Amino acid sequence: PLRKSTGSEVCEYYGFGSSADGIFLFVLIFSMVTVLGFVAFSLRELMRGSDLVASVLLLRATGKPPELLLSPSNLWHLFLSHIWSTGQDQVAVIKRQLQ
Repeated sequence: PLRKSTGSEVCEYYGFGSSADGIFLFVLIFSMVTVLGFVAFSLRELMRGSDLVASVLLLRATGKPPELLLSPSNLWHLFLSHIWSTGQDQVAVIKRQLQ
């Protein structure tokens, strides 16, 4: 037969003492460690990210970025990157749908 347990019995069974204070402290400390870890990781990534240089698309012939001319009827340029062996057909479909 199932026996109803009181909250204090459950807390003691799981090692949190005889009241819910132990569970509250566990959740509070776990949450604080999680938030502090997230902040520390974010700060580290921000510091590391400043050292990284963004890659730029360059022309092979000149070694310089391409000069993208935009007609007055157009609003944006779009570069569809793909792997030649697997993505050529899919990118062609996307290109036709966007025209």
